[in-house]
Amino acid sequence: GKCTIEDTANIGDIKAVQIHNSGTNFWCFKRKDFGAWEFGGGCVDDLKTEIFPVWGGAVRYHVTHETGGGQYDGGSVEDYLFSVVGSEGATAFHKCPANRKINSLGTCNFYDAANIGAINGVSIRNTGTNKWCFESLNVNGQNFDGKCADDLKEISFI
Repeated sequence: GKCTIEDTANIGDIKAVQIHNSGTNFWCFKRKDFGAWEFGGGCVDDLKTEIFPVWGGAVRYHVTHETGGGQYDGGSVEDYLFSVVGSEGATAFHKCPANRKINSLGTCNFYDAANIGAINGVSIRNTGTNKWCFESLNVNGQNFDGKCADDLKEISFI
């Protein structure tokens, strides 16, 4: 969708966009343009407010995963939200669309401006009813063992 916001206030350079979800309709998006600026995808949970930085002020998280070879290991492209946990905090949960077919290697990226310190964990939230099992997971060079993300559950590596 598209909307136009008109305001005469001089706020200087845009560093982030704040989105408030005033309803009970969890919303995720891949990428947004705001004038000349872009910011990465993310999600806004029911009745919550999230702040999304323009890409210039955010950290890129590169996720690589290898889906298992079992009959039911494959997952959907978009049902999983990722949060990277660090020594100083955690990112928000972000969609990270990728190939999650059986016996495949998938990659995706998301951006977040939170100061999380050194990476020491990952949380994955399965928002759908498509269990996904992976053999390995890597975020910005940090390796994690495989697990399964069960339907409508959250798993953590911390």
